[in-house]
Amino acid sequence: MFHPVGKDLIFDTGGIAGTNPAGQTYTFLQEYQWSGFTARERIFEILNAVAADASLSMDVFVYDLNEPDLVKILLQLAAAGRIRVILDNASLHHAPGVPEDAFEQQFSNAAKAPAAILRG
Repeated sequence: MFHPVGKDLIFDTGGIAGTNPAGQTYTFLQEYQWSGFTARERIFEILNAVAADASLSMDVFVYDLNEPDLVKILLQLAAAGRIRVILDNASLHHAPGVPEDAFEQQFSNAAKAPAAILRG
């Protein structure tokens, strides 16, 4: 997981994540873009399209949930009552500091009906 030490689930992905062997710095966003490649692009195209059109809603199944920019959109949709989420409930996703537990709490705090979250 690309995540700065001591930061919450949502953080500014434009921050410097590290330096490559050539001495050039790179951001957390660049790490996410590189690791997700075209799949990440397609996912964000869909998320942004749904977020931009108030007549649309979305159902999502999530296993690993640790990408801050994705989480921001999911929480915006929850606050608008336009998303239902099934979030993995594996034991590795229940421990202090794991993003899935933090997301569930933030979702529950932000959600407006009929938005819903289910762990399973």
